[in-house]
Amino acid sequence: MKIHEKAIVSKEAKLGKNVIVSPFTVIHENVEIGEGTQIGTCSEIMPNTKIGSFCRIGKGCLVGGDPQHLKDPGEGCLTFIGDKTVLREYVTVHRGTKLGHGKTVIGSGCFIMGFVHIAHDCILGDNITIANESALSGHITVEDNVFISGLCPIHQFTRIGRFSFVGGGYRINKDVLPYGKAVGEPIGMMGLNLVALKRANFSQKAISSLKKAYSLLFSGKIPLFDDRVRAIEGECEDTQEVRHLLAFLRGESKMGLAGRARRR
Repeated sequence: MKIHEKAIVSKEAKLGKNVIVSPFTVIHENVEIGEGTQIGTCSEIMPNTKIGSFCRIGKGCLVGGDPQHLKDPGEGCLTFIGDKTVLREYVTVHRGTKLGHGKTVIGSGCFIMGFVHIAHDCILGDNITIANESALSGHITVEDNVFISGLCPIHQFTRIGRFSFVGGGYRINKDVLPYGKAVGEPIGMMGLNLVALKRANFSQKAISSLKKAYSLLFSGKIPLFDDRVRAIEGECEDTQEVRHLLAFLRGESKMGLAGRARRR
C-alpha cells in the first residue's frame, strides 16, 4: 500500500494490498478499496463506497457524492464499483437514494471516459464503455457490453439493453433495445449492432434469429406492438438472445421503447 503524505485517508477506511493513493486525494470513512486499485490525484471517495480490485480512478474524480435530488439526500445509501473498472479524469458518480435503489452500481471491466456523470440509483452492468462527457440521469439501467458514445444526455429511468450501441451526441429519452444501434433525433433503432455481435463471437444462428426478430418488431405489416412480440415468440428460433429481447420488450418501461430510426 502506497499512500502519499499529502493524501487524507480516514482511519475507518479499509484499503487492500498494493493500493496507491495519490496526493491531495481524500478518502472518507466507511470506504473499502480492493487490492491493486490506484486513486489519482485530487480525487474524493465519499462514505459508504466500495471500489473493487485493480481499478483505476483518474484525476479529480468524485465517487459516492451526494445525489442531486431535492427530496432525498441519500444519507446512508451506497456506491459500488466492480473490479478492473476505469474511471478517467473528472468522472462523477453519485450514491443512491432511499426513494430509489439505495445504491448506485458500476459493474466490472467498465471504461468510463473523462467528464462522464453517473447520477444516483443508476445500475450499470459489466464491460460497459461510456465516452467523454455523456451524462446519465438518475435511475438508469445499462445492461452488459453496451457502448455509449460521447456527448449523450440520457434521460432518467431509461433502459439500455445489452450489446447495444448509442451514437454520439444524441439525446436518449427512450429505452434502447438490446443488440441494436440507436441513432437519430428523436432516438431510434437502426438495425443490429453487428460489429459488437461478431466481435463477441455470437453464432450465426443467434445473429440470424435476432435479424428476424428485429424485422418482425419493426414490420409495417403487423400494426399492434403486442402482436409483433407474439410473432417474434412464435416465428423466431428459441435462442438465449431472442428470449432476452422478449423479456426486455415485456419489461417495465417508464419512458417507452425507441422505435425505428427516421431517415433524413
